[in-house]
Amino acid sequence: MWKKIKKYYSPVLDVLTFLILILTILYVVYHYRYLPAEIPRHFNFAGEPDAWSSKTMIIGLGVLYIFIIVQCFILNYFLIMRPKNPQNVLHVINLPFMKKDELSNHQAMDIRTHTARMIAVLNLLVSILFSAIHYGMIQTAYANQEGLGIVVPIITVILLLLPILYIWRIYREIKH
Repeated sequence: MWKKIKKYYSPVLDVLTFLILILTILYVVYHYRYLPAEIPRHFNFAGEPDAWSSKTMIIGLGVLYIFIIVQCFILNYFLIMRPKNPQNVLHVINLPFMKKDELSNHQAMDIRTHTARMIAVLNLLVSILFSAIHYGMIQTAYANQEGLGIVVPIITVILLLLPILYIWRIYREIKH
């Protein structure tokens, strides 16, 4: 499996993603018993808590975190990287304004590589985002900080801009 992943991107991306996931789970499990009965569950745009709920909600957020990370990895591996023919992958990837039938195998492989890399980087960023949210929730519950901090909005902006960058790169390479 690692050999297959290496063709598209460094497996370090996936290792970091799952390492952050495991460390976040350990952090939440360790702190869970010390948390107050109510913890912040929602934060406004400034990162300040504006709704509180039972501390069990952090477990649900952790389950969602695990589900998203694992599903993105599975999607990337089985739908993007695993098919033998690069042209088959184009049925899964939506590329408006492009005639997929007219693309060469080399162009299809470029699209496949960029897409696999993009999903891996996005998965890592989502892992960092969820980790920062969990950390911010716990620290705010302890009254050690007053909100999520600056990391969450920065990662959110990057998560929004990164697909645009990758799609632009794909279009640029295909046109040349």
